[in-house]
Amino acid sequence: MLAWIERRFGESWQVLADRLRAACLRLRGARIGSRTRIGGGCAIRRPWCLVLGERAQLEHQVHIKATSD
Repeated sequence: MLAWIERRFGESWQVLADRLRAACLRLRGARIGSRTRIGGGCAIRRPWCLVLGERAQLEHQVHIKATSD
């Protein structure tokens, strides 16, 4: 099903999915600017320590670990 959606909607589906990941991180306490994209497979430990500006993009499979608050 997901493969069909990706073929049908292409890049716009990927943008939406990346922005939904950013919204989920905002709910977990991250301070993320507008139009920021978080790629699939990103692992962010302690998201309340994360600050990203507008239009930032984390590519797929990025691992970020903050060691202190």
